[in-house]
Amino acid sequence: MKMIDSHCHVVTSEAYEADRQEVMKELELKMEAIIECASSSVDFEKIAGAVGSYGFVYGAVGVHPEEAESWNGETPALIRQYLSNSKIVAVGEIGLDYYWRDDDAALQRDIFLEQLLLAKDTEKPAIIHSRSSMDDVLEIIGKARGARGVVHCFSEGKEHAKKALDLGMYLGFGGVLTYKKPGDMMDAFMYAPLDRILLETDSPYLSPVPFRGRRNRPDYVEHTVKKMAELRGLSHEDMLRITNENAKRLFSLGDEVQ
Repeated sequence: MKMIDSHCHVVTSEAYEADRQEVMKELELKMEAIIECASSSVDFEKIAGAVGSYGFVYGAVGVHPEEAESWNGETPALIRQYLSNSKIVAVGEIGLDYYWRDDDAALQRDIFLEQLLLAKDTEKPAIIHSRSSMDDVLEIIGKARGARGVVHCFSEGKEHAKKALDLGMYLGFGGVLTYKKPGDMMDAFMYAPLDRILLETDSPYLSPVPFRGRRNRPDYVEHTVKKMAELRGLSHEDMLRITNENAKRLFSLGDEVQ
């Protein structure tokens, strides 16, 4: 069974500059689908090119909170333009990040809400980033009631997981789940209903064991899904089938993915 990576940055990351074509050829043999996520509008055209060139590549367009200052009055229309491509399946990645700086928190919140409402209006799911900001993220999701999406690289505990799930969100889990000390997110993973879990890598970041500390790749989801299966008492095949089905349902991949 081929795999689905619901969140990666292979097409746009400098980490793949030297061997991107080789990596993509290898991934094409192993992956049912990957969803390449933008950080800013600079990434949009690269992603559009990739989804047109590779059948297994899908995309998301949006402005990451670390790129908030790149937002301008033309950005919403540009996002809508790219969303007209049937293989651009989500708005993302968007959200809040107070880890490095929070002096622009008001701007981040405004842009996040605007993009969530845009996702709701276009009937696309949102791919949501949260770092040191989960309470505000959940508050804003609540303001955009009815928006669908996933809180990717979920790293909080059961309490925040319950709130996100109650708001209709999926939870994305990646390589951190394989670490000896994954933190509170282990409780969240064990709590989440199986039909609301997504498998992801966030490549080139957060490689699973046994590749921790090295460049991550979408096909390394194999190691994370094995850990998921072990934790939830399922076979590897059943866990992969479940996470694949979840990704297809949330992102409306449907019959496009074979």
